[in-house]
Amino acid sequence: CTNEAAITLKPKGTAVLNESAAKAGATNGIQHLGGVVGYATGNTAVIDHCTNTAQVAYTAECPVNTMTTIGGVLGSTDSEIGNNVAAGTFACDVTISNCNNSGKLIWTYSQKPAGNAYNNLLMGGIVGYLEGPISDCTNSGEIYAHGWRTTDTGSCYTKVVKIGGVAGVANKDVTNCTNAAGGNIDFSSTITSGDLAAKYIG
Repeated sequence: CTNEAAITLKPKGTAVLNESAAKAGATNGIQHLGGVVGYATGNTAVIDHCTNTAQVAYTAECPVNTMTTIGGVLGSTDSEIGNNVAAGTFACDVTISNCNNSGKLIWTYSQKPAGNAYNNLLMGGIVGYLEGPISDCTNSGEIYAHGWRTTDTGSCYTKVVKIGGVAGVANKDVTNCTNAAGGNIDFSSTITSGDLAAKYIG
């Protein structure tokens, strides 16, 4: 399977929700965005020999209390990811093998928020969040993630950031995978360390 067409998601609107819950990692909405598959489930599901060559972009008006997963091939494998990450429980075991991404991945806030808002990001060249194993995959697409914190009209925080050249989060073995030339990670934020609950980039 191959995707050669650009994918762009532009959710609109902001709101102010419970800040303490957001800081603890709770989520009110989850977006899965992938070049080939947005969301996959099932203990026997296999994504094999799939390729994405197009840009995958997510630009938002600072969505509130959400979790966003972005991958060149697959977005995520768990629709309850926000709760399961906190609880340490996982629901499915999807396998990814022999897949490639050369498309640019983009995540960014496009406007200042109207009030205090939080967002969590899991982003990888092949997959944003994966519970199963991944093998023999290559990413050569740039990973671009830019967010900000403002103090005039409100605050827009990214509480959890996990970005990888191959996977943002992988809960099982990653074998014989490569983040090749061109797969640069460009992360920028004005968030202070006290506001950022977790940041893992590599």
